[in-house]
Amino acid sequence: MRLPSQRLETTEVDAEAAGSIATGGRSRHPQRPTMYQTWRRLLFLHWPLPAEEVQARLPQGLGLTVDCFEGSAYVGLVPFIMSGVRPRGLPALPWLSEFPEINVRTYVNHPKTGPGVWFFSLDAGHPVAVAIARFWFGLPYFRATMSERLEMAEHDSATALRPRRVVYRTERRSGRGASAGSLLSYELDPHASAVPAPSGSLEEFLVERYRLYCVRKGRLLTGLVRHLPYRLTAIDGLQLEDRLVSAAGFGPWTSGPPVSARFVDKVDVEIFAPTVVERTRRMEETA
Repeated sequence: MRLPSQRLETTEVDAEAAGSIATGGRSRHPQRPTMYQTWRRLLFLHWPLPAEEVQARLPQGLGLTVDCFEGSAYVGLVPFIMSGVRPRGLPALPWLSEFPEINVRTYVNHPKTGPGVWFFSLDAGHPVAVAIARFWFGLPYFRATMSERLEMAEHDSATALRPRRVVYRTERRSGRGASAGSLLSYELDPHASAVPAPSGSLEEFLVERYRLYCVRKGRLLTGLVRHLPYRLTAIDGLQLEDRLVSAAGFGPWTSGPPVSARFVDKVDVEIFAPTVVERTRRMEETA
């Protein structure tokens, strides 16, 4: 699968708007972050699909509904490098603070807390990180063998903002869909400018999300993240062999090239502790 060349339009975001976006359009979070992370070399790949197909795969009875853009739901595949991972007040541990990750996601809404991200799977290349994330947040993390190879152009490696080519491999080693994986490569202009998503665009709908949802022990949890708006760069020459999105049940709609493919160099992120949004009816009856 190859993706044709895509161009990005530029837009401007003033400081006040950026602050609003970076806190999910709300006032600043009253609590202090519990964790800090840096996300590097993110690639956002997205495909449209019928909303009813996504809704059928969301947890029932907890108020979550699929979030659509111009009538379509979207599923995303997002590989990146997690780095600088540390709890508040502690330094980053070299053996735990950096590893590759890839997630399969969609976008949802809840009447109490608003739009956010729903993860169908998150594969990570560090078994300890997988165990911590499963225990702490109940997210569907899976242990995987993963690698990232960066290819720099020899003549501009000293001045380039980013690699000319990225090759990313992953293979799941545990849990549902074991042996599912992805092999992808793509090309970048090492000197291209990165710009925020235009207001009202599909890209803004897809990437500017500052809330996630998950279910743990019958309760719907939500967690906030805070960072500056993503600055996006187009990619060229995408080659993709993927089984992770298929393992989530969306293979029939994602066999063609993605309708949106955007790269982000890095972003520094603050993570806030999860809170309970809803309980299942059974839990409410026994409480």
